[in-house]
Amino acid sequence: MTTHQGHWDCEYCGFGNQASLFVCQHCSAPKGPSSSPPAPEPPREEASAVESKRHSDLGPPWSIPAEPAATSTTDPSPSAAAREFSPPMGCAGCLSVILTILAFGVGGAIVDKWVPPKSQRIPVTVLGSSWKSELTASRRLDGIVTGFSWFRSIDIETQEGHQGRGQNRWTQTRVLKETGRDREPFWPKVNLLPEEREGRRYQFYHVLYVEEGSKETKSQEVDESRWRELKVGDRLRLSPAPWGAEQTRTLSSQGPDDRPLRWPELQAGEREAGRRAKYILHLRDDNGLGYSTPVGEEQWHRLTPGNRCTVVLEQGQFAAVE
Repeated sequence: MTTHQGHWDCEYCGFGNQASLFVCQHCSAPKGPSSSPPAPEPPREEASAVESKRHSDLGPPWSIPAEPAATSTTDPSPSAAAREFSPPMGCAGCLSVILTILAFGVGGAIVDKWVPPKSQRIPVTVLGSSWKSELTASRRLDGIVTGFSWFRSIDIETQEGHQGRGQNRWTQTRVLKETGRDREPFWPKVNLLPEEREGRRYQFYHVLYVEEGSKETKSQEVDESRWRELKVGDRLRLSPAPWGAEQTRTLSSQGPDDRPLRWPELQAGEREAGRRAKYILHLRDDNGLGYSTPVGEEQWHRLTPGNRCTVVLEQGQFAAVE
């Protein structure tokens, strides 16, 4: 140790300290000569929140010795203390996290930038199985009757004069019309001139409605008998049929003996837009760790409780069950 006026230099790290201090502010070495480096800092009593969560999720920590510190032949010093740390996970822990994530429909992940071995094969025993089915359907929308309208017309024709071969030609010259929104339609009153006659008559009947979940008023033509039957508030079958938004219903197994897979029922007035099924095996490795992973339908039927199989990992990602 080198002492100067008002301060002293640490013999281990060379840091200048005030004379009143008995421990180096830089490396915590005691003031005064010593033949060994300062003791390492005591370990923290409490891990950070992130480390605590990782330890609880991935199992107890384990330790390996650190690289030996360089030594001098003239002034030997003890090697550095073993460093204790928690790796992200072992082979079994990696499989457990990956398969659990996959069982809920999400891809695997690499934890804490740990790079797993390229390929791993883990023998497991089948404990049981389960399934989940999804049916996507849309419902045909009806119209809700809000009112009525009608239209009636009569063509009035005029003779154009004598034509060859004793035939007269009649041409439409005007149209008489009546419209209304009541329930008592009537024909226009006809007053003909000497050279006129009545031509064709037309009548149209419309129902006013709004689609379910909408406020926009639309109309649909119907025949007179149907028009007279309907009342405000009745449901009207529309053509072409509008379809509502697609909705997905799910059905899951109720236990290990709940086979075979079933589908949600298609309700009246619905049309199917798609369906899919998920087949899940529940496994346990030789260390007693349990996993759940989706598999193909053929494997799900073939692998029954008690069967042995192998889980294959590639780069830490679930690849297959063999």
